[in-house]
Amino acid sequence: MSTKVKQLSPAQIDALYERLSAHAQKRKAPQYAKWMVSIQGITVTAWNSGKVVFQGDEIDWLADSVGESTAPSKPASNSSKKTKSSSSKTGKSSSSALSHDTFPQAGSDEVGTGDYIGPVVVAGVIVPDEKTAEKLRSLQITDSKAMRDDVIVKVAPEIEKLVPHSIVIVNNPLYNEVHDARGYNLNKIKAMLHNQVYLNLQKKGYTLPELCMVDQFCAPDLYYRYLNDQPAVVRTLHFQTKAESSWIAVAAASVLARYAFLKAWEAMEEKYGVKLEKGGGANATSSAKALMKKIGKERMGEAVKLHFANSVKIGLKKPE
Repeated sequence: MSTKVKQLSPAQIDALYERLSAHAQKRKAPQYAKWMVSIQGITVTAWNSGKVVFQGDEIDWLADSVGESTAPSKPASNSSKKTKSSSSKTGKSSSSALSHDTFPQAGSDEVGTGDYIGPVVVAGVIVPDEKTAEKLRSLQITDSKAMRDDVIVKVAPEIEKLVPHSIVIVNNPLYNEVHDARGYNLNKIKAMLHNQVYLNLQKKGYTLPELCMVDQFCAPDLYYRYLNDQPAVVRTLHFQTKAESSWIAVAAASVLARYAFLKAWEAMEEKYGVKLEKGGGANATSSAKALMKKIGKERMGEAVKLHFANSVKIGLKKPE
């Protein structure tokens, strides 16, 4: 078991709790702790002192995405420095020669995994050369979470014209089926979707470049274990947390994924005639409750991820 400790501000701690609460199981907090939750085998404890402790076997994907590490108990063997990438032993070996200016490069990213309402979307792109990269940079793209939706709607069609791409959308009925009926956790679903966008690019006739960067959401070895039951697996991937901030291909994929999510969202609002709220917090819970009043409990699986804690809050599911 590994342990990492972060020193966070009260606002950062509140934001982390908001981020985790929709997916995590709440636990009784020890004395002098603000809260404790468990998510995918990781226990996260926020102490009144501002320290947040992450404990578990595969903690890097979560701990490294929060603030700055202040006291890791052991080196983060799967983390990537800004100019390096890391990969699974079962995939392509890491290479310090790979840099942000390596072309061609491919990248993939996902959106919708933290939203109670709406689909999960993964996009993958190939940036063939520096000239194309410069055109993408001129659009001022970055992590889609840091971009306004109206800007994304404006620039995404330009990105689609510039780069080979693949977008996979998992609507809510299918998501709920694979999560609840088949027992697939969120990271397994994400691994399958990232793998699929790279396979789709190959099916379209594109050769995957040496540099294929995934915005890391779990340790590389675990990523490939999630794919053990898949008939075809792309094993030439590299992994980095917050990759959309460093790699233009991942940034482009992030924007395309968000664009597809927004189009699906608009279609849902038009279909149901209800204003829906993104995210996994109180606003999303309120809008889902209004939707349930309109369409009934039996149809809510069309629009929401049923396993989220929000389902208990609106009376759609009983507490476990």
